[in-house]
Amino acid sequence: MPRTGILERRGHTKAASFHLAKGIAKDLLGKAAYTKSRGLNPIRYAEMVKTYLQDHGSISPQECRELLGLGESQSAKVEVSRYLKKWSNGPEAFLAPDGHAQNRRYSPRKIPV
Repeated sequence: MPRTGILERRGHTKAASFHLAKGIAKDLLGKAAYTKSRGLNPIRYAEMVKTYLQDHGSISPQECRELLGLGESQSAKVEVSRYLKKWSNGPEAFLAPDGHAQNRRYSPRKIPV
């Protein structure tokens, strides 16, 4: 029988930290909380969104703001909109938008073979 704990260890030194296990965190704190607990800084935003997409398949602008810890202000909405547009267009694009305005979701872009 697999061992299921409520904590996960990060690191193997005396300075290791402990976080809620993925399943527990998702149940208690919501979808974004587990992914966000890994650490956050603007340089890693794209990486965080990619990790979220692996776990959940798609992301909305609201979920993206929550994941990145930007809040609900108008400036946060504009900032996330710019990130999502950047990640959907150009050579570094990894998102594919789906839907219109209020109901738009973003999923991983399919790489042509």
